[in-house]
Order: sequence, then structure tokens, then C-alpha cells
Amino acid sequence: MCIRESGRHWICDVCGQQIHRVSDAWVEWLADNNFYAYGFKLVHRKISSPLAGVEKCCSYDRHPNRMDLDLTDFLRFCGIENLVNNGAITGRINAHEEHGLRVREPGELNQFIMKIIIPNR
Repeated sequence: MCIRESGRHWICDVCGQQIHRVSDAWVEWLADNNFYAYGFKLVHRKISSPLAGVEKCCSYDRHPNRMDLDLTDFLRFCGIENLVNNGAITGRINAHEEHGLRVREPGELNQFIMKIIIPNR
């Protein structure tokens, strides 16, 4: 998976700066006591973060219920890596329940995934 060469980019939910490469993107979220996921954020991987300090762009770093994966593994974990092909939508976004990611609000996950699939200009 790669981002389009058309000047598109992702925006980090913490620092607001551009994330240009998949290898620089990290997804973090929280899980409640019933292991339902919520609060999805796309952030810079620590090594790529423009912010100083230990936490860098990771907003949930010290939260005890923090979950995280790199962007590629997150899409694979949700069972939707096949939906993304160079930034184009190639399928439906409703596979999360079948692949083990239980979410509080499916609409929140769907909006987050759309943000990943269709980056900003």
C-alpha cells in the first residue's frame, strides 16, 4: 500500500503536520473494560515524529488501556487491507466485526478508515 503520488498526505491527529509515507504512520486507540475499541488516532511513528520529548505524537502513550499498531498492520488486523490500493477504495468497509476488532461505535471506525483511505490534499 502506498499513498498516491498526487500530493496527497495524511495529517497527524496530534501535531497536525503531514505524514507522507505509510512507514511513518501509526494508529493508536483505547479499549474499554469490555475490550471495545474507541478513540482512533492516526499519528506519526515515534521515530518520524516532529515533536520532541518521550511521547512524541503518541497521545495515549501513558494510558493503561492503550492499543496500537503500525498503519499496515492495523488495516490487516481489521481485515480491510484489501480495500486499499494506492489510495483507491476497492471494497466495502464493514469487515471489522468479522475480524476481531470490536468497536463501541462502528461509525467512528468507518470514518477513521475513510480518513486513511482518502488522504488530504
